[in-house]
Amino acid sequence: MPEVLEKTLRSYSRLHRTFIFFSLLGILLTITLSVLEAKGIESFGCGGCGKALSSPVAEPFGIHLSWLGVVFYTSLFILSLKLSPPLFFLSILLELGFFISLGLTAYAALELKTFCTWCLGSFTIVLTLLCIISIWIKKTGIATTGFLPKLNKQFVPILGIILFSFGLFRAGILYQVRAGTTSSRTNITSISSRYVPQELGKGSGRVLGSDLAPIRIVEFYDPDCGRCRNFLKNEFQLIKKTFIDAGLIRYEVRFVALPTSKMARIAECVAENGNFFEFRDRYTSLGNIDERSMIELAVQSGVRDRKEFEACLSDLVIQSVIREDIRIASRLNLTAVPSLWIDGKVMQGRRNFEEYKLEIRKALQRHSK
Repeated sequence: MPEVLEKTLRSYSRLHRTFIFFSLLGILLTITLSVLEAKGIESFGCGGCGKALSSPVAEPFGIHLSWLGVVFYTSLFILSLKLSPPLFFLSILLELGFFISLGLTAYAALELKTFCTWCLGSFTIVLTLLCIISIWIKKTGIATTGFLPKLNKQFVPILGIILFSFGLFRAGILYQVRAGTTSSRTNITSISSRYVPQELGKGSGRVLGSDLAPIRIVEFYDPDCGRCRNFLKNEFQLIKKTFIDAGLIRYEVRFVALPTSKMARIAECVAENGNFFEFRDRYTSLGNIDERSMIELAVQSGVRDRKEFEACLSDLVIQSVIREDIRIASRLNLTAVPSLWIDGKVMQGRRNFEEYKLEIRKALQRHSK
């Protein structure tokens, strides 16, 4: 068997072998990311599309990008095993992969204001493969005559227009999600969820209510979301007065914001060194304010140690805390904010108090049996 493999490899040209090697490298990269994602492990170096709540870029057609990457690189690998591989078809696939990889890298950098080593790694592999296939085609002379070169030249701008239009459409969906505008699929009072968010520690500043309360609620919100602010001014206050203050609910708050969000970072530092809920109420009543005003507001909300608080603001660990919240929201398949996880049920988008009250009372009844 090793002799047959060695003979087969020798029959390939150097370009051919190099192409196969980088295809395998792409398979290894995407399978590794897929396994990490499936296990819910915070993948090293990933700060991209999977970290933004329900980013439509992260799961096109309901399939995580990493698995689509596995299919893409595996297709390249299988096609390249032929002694005379379909070079033109491979070039079409690679041009498509190049635009997608470039788009993802730009999306992470420009929209999410972050850096993803996985996207950059995949982009580098695709770019290398595209260079190899271009040299390969030139050496074989396939692209010098006939109909194929004309189609190949036309394909690039056409593909660019298609991907640009698709990107605008997807960006519109993302904007609607962040603004709290949901599709008809999310207008469901409650959705059962098998996934149970991990509890915040007893000493966490983002927890309200008794640790002995019979039921637990987890709120997911974006500090910059208009509907979230309206929820905090109205429905949340009624939930607090009716259930939290009565000792019936342990209420936790998790962020659905970009890891670089100034408000989210400041709020988390307040939670560790002050009164998170007082700060959130004050910020909600004031509306949009600059970073300096946010810090002063945090100090006024009862920050115990200003030096420790300021040190916290520059701590990169805070971003990982926010990413963890977003990962949990993604595991729950949330598509709108604010959303509440109520004892195994998920209520997406802002609801009126009566709907929340009904779901909470159902949960209390289940625990009273």
